[in-house]
Order: sequence, then C-alpha cells, then structure tokens
Amino acid sequence: MTLTGDIADFVADFSQADLPDEALAFARTAVTDLTAVMLAAASEPAIAILSGGCRPVAEGATALLDDTRRFDPADAARISGTAAHALDYDDVNAVHSSSMPGPDGAIYMGGEAGFMISGEGKTIYVSGDTDVMADMKIFNDLHAPDIGILSAGGHFTMDMKRAVYAARTFFDFKMVTPYHYKTFPVLAQNADDLIAGLPGVDVRTPEVLEAIEV
Repeated sequence: MTLTGDIADFVADFSQADLPDEALAFARTAVTDLTAVMLAAASEPAIAILSGGCRPVAEGATALLDDTRRFDPADAARISGTAAHALDYDDVNAVHSSSMPGPDGAIYMGGEAGFMISGEGKTIYVSGDTDVMADMKIFNDLHAPDIGILSAGGHFTMDMKRAVYAARTFFDFKMVTPYHYKTFPVLAQNADDLIAGLPGVDVRTPEVLEAIEV
C-alpha cells in the first residue's frame, strides 16, 4: 500500500461524525475565511494571468467564484488554489532534505519551502527548515519583511550564528524569533548568540505556546 493509497482510504472512510464539535466549528470558520480571501483576490493580477492562460469550456466544467466563465476542473482547481493564497502568503525557497524512512527506503515528502506572510502593514518571513542561501537577498528585494522567524538550532538547519549572518546580510528585520532549537540535545539550547549578534533588533524567544505581539 502506498502513502497516497493510505490517505485515500482514510478520506474514503472519514465521517463528520468522527469530529468533535470544536473541530467542526473551526472548519466552518476556516472555509468561510477561505471563501472571503478567494473573493477578495479575484481581481489580483495573478488570477487574471492564470485564468487568461486557461481555456473556458462548457461541458463538464466548473465555475469559479465571482466569475461567469467555467473551466476544466483541473484548471479551476489551480485558479481557485492560487486565489486562496493570493493575499495571505507567498511560498519561497528553502534548502533542506524532504524525505522520511519507509519500508523500502526513503519516501519523498514534497518540496521544502519558507513563507512570506503579509497583513496589517507587516510582512513576516518564516524561513522553513533551511540553511543560509543567496536566494534570501531576492526574498528581501521582493518582500522586504519586517519580522523574521528563523530556523536556528544547527545540525539540520542554520545555527544561531548562521541565522545572524542571514539576518544581517540579506534582511533588515525589526524583530526576529528563532525556532527549531532546544527541543533535543543535538540542537542549540539557547539563543544567546543570536541575541548578541543582532544588536538593535528585537529578538524574541517565547516559550512553547506563549503568544507574542508583533
């Protein structure tokens, strides 16, 4: 049985009755939010470019929100998926392995990525699990993030000093928060080097589940 098959079996056997009321309420809110984002993004240039490259069809077609045209379901899924994310974040590159052990060897788990999340006048760069890379200069040129959430534990990702190098060389962060550290012994157990290396930057090191204001 493949991973895809396992997921398909799970979805086929799934029932709303299996979910607690809190999860259902959250899901309804999420769908409402997603629909609102897609409607707000309908006039974004990316949607016009993508839908302009797809041919409207009549038979077996799928409608789009806020659009009188109908498209092949696969094209409609691509357009709608883009609209769902057009206003909230952009995927950006990261450098990290993306596999896990399987019964017959490594299983590919998809491309690694970081994110740019914009809202309320701020842009947050979430590095994803990555090492330093020259692409970070392009990220800053295109997005100019104010806040960096940087993998900084070392061994698997940047360590604190490499995160300092990335922040000082490629970005102009007002605030930085490290992650992927002090969870097990091989990783950095504190952010002292990050704090020392970024004078003038608000370095936050919240505890697990501690909320911070950005």
